[in-house]
Amino acid sequence: MLPLLRRGRCCVCAGCGSFLSSNSNNSTHLGPNYACLFLVTHSRSDAAFCRFLLIPMSAVPPVVIRTLTTAPWSLPPAPLTLPAKAAALTLCVQSPAGTWSPRSLCVCAEAWATHDLLHEPDISPQQPAFTYAAPAQTQVAPSLPPPLNLLTRPSLPPPISSVFTGPPSSAATASTNANRQEAIVRHFGPQPRKYCPPQPYPGNTSLASPPFEVLIALWPNVLRGSSHQPPGAFPIDCVYTSDQFSDMLKTLMDHGLVFVASLSGTGDALIIPEITTQLATHLAQHGLVLPPAPGNTQSVEENAVTAWTRLPWIALSAVRRRDVWTWSQHPNVNANNFNRKMIRDLNNKYSNPLEDHAGKLLLMLGPRFGHVQGRLPESWSLDALGNATQFDSLHACFGQRLLHGLEHSGVHYDEIDCHPGLCPDPPASRNLRRPREKTPIATVASSSRVTLSIVMSLFDSEVLSVSDDEEVPSITSSAASSSDSIIFADGPAIVRWQRQVAESVSPISDSEQVLIDGANVTVMAQYIIDVLTFLRIKSLGNTSTRFPTPHGIHNPRTAMTLLSFVQREYRRSYHIGNTVSGRSVGRGLERSVWRKTVELVVQQSPFWQLSPAEPEYHTFLLSPITSGSAERSLALYVHWHGQILSLYLYYYGQGLAVGLWPILALVLGRDSMLLGERFLAAVSPDVAQHLQPWFALCATDPIPTNLLDPPSIIPNMRTRREHDDWTVKFLERKLLGCTTSPWNHADYSALSYGFELPLYPLTVASGSRLIDFFARSSPFETACFIAGMFHRRIESLTTFLWHLRFQEHVATAPVQPILLRDLFALRFKRYLAGCGHPQWLLDHGLIDDNEMQHGLTTPFLRPHLLLLAALEAPLLPVDDDWDITFTVSSDLLSTTNTEPNPMQLHTCTGSVDVRINSRLLELMMQSPKDGIDTEFDIWAHTQLHNADLTYNKL
Repeated sequence: MLPLLRRGRCCVCAGCGSFLSSNSNNSTHLGPNYACLFLVTHSRSDAAFCRFLLIPMSAVPPVVIRTLTTAPWSLPPAPLTLPAKAAALTLCVQSPAGTWSPRSLCVCAEAWATHDLLHEPDISPQQPAFTYAAPAQTQVAPSLPPPLNLLTRPSLPPPISSVFTGPPSSAATASTNANRQEAIVRHFGPQPRKYCPPQPYPGNTSLASPPFEVLIALWPNVLRGSSHQPPGAFPIDCVYTSDQFSDMLKTLMDHGLVFVASLSGTGDALIIPEITTQLATHLAQHGLVLPPAPGNTQSVEENAVTAWTRLPWIALSAVRRRDVWTWSQHPNVNANNFNRKMIRDLNNKYSNPLEDHAGKLLLMLGPRFGHVQGRLPESWSLDALGNATQFDSLHACFGQRLLHGLEHSGVHYDEIDCHPGLCPDPPASRNLRRPREKTPIATVASSSRVTLSIVMSLFDSEVLSVSDDEEVPSITSSAASSSDSIIFADGPAIVRWQRQVAESVSPISDSEQVLIDGANVTVMAQYIIDVLTFLRIKSLGNTSTRFPTPHGIHNPRTAMTLLSFVQREYRRSYHIGNTVSGRSVGRGLERSVWRKTVELVVQQSPFWQLSPAEPEYHTFLLSPITSGSAERSLALYVHWHGQILSLYLYYYGQGLAVGLWPILALVLGRDSMLLGERFLAAVSPDVAQHLQPWFALCATDPIPTNLLDPPSIIPNMRTRREHDDWTVKFLERKLLGCTTSPWNHADYSALSYGFELPLYPLTVASGSRLIDFFARSSPFETACFIAGMFHRRIESLTTFLWHLRFQEHVATAPVQPILLRDLFALRFKRYLAGCGHPQWLLDHGLIDDNEMQHGLTTPFLRPHLLLLAALEAPLLPVDDDWDITFTVSSDLLSTTNTEPNPMQLHTCTGSVDVRINSRLLELMMQSPKDGIDTEFDIWAHTQLHNADLTYNKL
């Protein structure tokens, strides 16, 4: 689950266009040329700050690459300790002024969108960008290398000096700044504002003004001892009353987390280096230590406090509005840039709620990226909420709740009371009384009283104690749509569309009809593919190619043109049958042949791949663009793929093995990526939740597009068109899996041309195209219409049972056939109301654990298996008069069969033959128990799970 945008953290990889969410601080995703660390930090409800770290793979040592691919990692500004099997490695990013800060590694929009820079930075071998050393060696501050030459490539602007400044030579600094400013003007034009990097703190500066005291408050980012863990994250966006705010500060003071720092430097002196010694003394006096580095169980020594100056700290001040206090971030966000002059200016603006320190500025320091050195627990993160829930984080007393975990003899909270008016009301208690379970007998009870009077003698009284007005149990809650406002096309609307297309189809003569007689569905589907492939080869002028002799096809007629094959009238006067057991035409068989054709196309052709957004479907895989005849040959070969997709949608109005998003991309083009979160949440709730952070970044949110601009001062410089371009580039990676833009690709054009199926002979000038009938008043309406074809799913068990018909077959038996019919209907409906696979299949090795768990989370699994076995279609038919007929006959007089007879499913007519012998009658007579699958349920499930389909058998 992704955290909330206003206080959460998510990582995104531009290579595959996916958000990565985990409990770790950062996430990685290795691209083809770069190891990308994309960190999107959201710290306020009204702003979003994105930081993208791009590491050239050519500059990373191989041993580090192996570590990155096998272990989670993060990249703080300080040296990072990476866990490894043999020894930990330290990964440092060098810059002219020391260590690069995350803001200096923000990549430009082009690198973010393409996952590949046109030109890599010019890094000489003598000055590597990455150094590594074993941790067993003594860590010595690296000598400052000469400035890196990053101005020779026009692709990336030069990085700014780090906020963690060292003592570089004045000549080198002046030369670097001059070259940098010249490169900025040359590549980006005159800058609207000038960014002045912070000046290094002079070590031996004489006092130019009297000392100035600042009250420094530290949120529990230091540990008392080595075993205690902080209780939670910093509540940056919480509100407090005056009493609550004072209590929180006093609690921090009682724990030694507030001290007075004396600033004695000049107006330009940075405060963080100046309070380093005072911090070390304060920590020693109160028994506080900095956290150990990852992999090191010993405490950090006092002299290691000098690492304080290298850490990215943010500064916050207390803001009072009437009787409500909040913490406010300063405009430049980073406390490492704070000097004495800034402190004096802030003291005149912000208040101090502590009466004992009324003349001192209260400054709260917090870790900017949630870590001090290496990775720390999630509870230390400023931008994450740790283990706290979303509801708790909205309380004004959230700060006291977090401090409640700190042990102190003088402070103890039995129970923290909420503040009326500021804390949200608790969720209203709901009546969780579970309604009484309903059985499928209710539906039959209201329609057949005479039959029930006979059947009641065969059942326990508890089974039939159901009122007439109760419905069949349903699990629609787990399959409910995430957006009720989206209205998809229903079955009648799709049928009307099919009729409109049929009226525009040019009728064909009997001589142009195609008759395919095959041994089975797979053979006939493969034959259709062979015919289309042969016609494509002939259209290229290859007259020497001969049509191969099909296997399993009886009396094939191949003397036809492509036009006569694809231009079918709506009533489909051609026949697909099986000469072995007779010939007939039915929706089940024809649909199964065409569905199998699509499945074979996407499985056999390298042009298709599994969809990254919907793993159960396929999407197109764009091939490298060639030139000349090879490109034309490939485009013509792909063209008939689009024709098969369009014909399937036209004939049956259902989704197919190819997912919804490729179809929308072929029909709507680039506009399909701009339908918005509302549509995506309705068709793909999981994907919408995964992409929620991106949709929350509107065109007015600041996103870094220049290495010279820290995210805190970047204004909005994007137009709506630029924002839409970013959205299209991002979603085409996530939804289609395209590494390059598909809209001008030859393969995409050929597929899209397949949807432009002419409905009139080519000689008629006024002929229309099939794609014209998909068009609606707006792209959103067109998308909802096509999405309706893919959402012909079971939404209610009660509605599904209305389409089941049970009839008896005349047979000589000691029991009336109507009794067997109703008894079987009762038991079979009860089986369909069950959830998932029976445990018996897992115990006997028929399914594995993954399939068992998937079945428990799949809504209407058993009705779906029946639909697939009886009609050879995973989705519901578009015509509302569809049905599945069970013909029940008696075989009780037979003494040869000791096991239940198998079902015979006829997909051609949508019928099922059930012969009840003495053993199956025994299974039906067993009294069912709530929540337990009976032997009849196991038998019925095995019939559908491993269905022996009988095609075209009357």
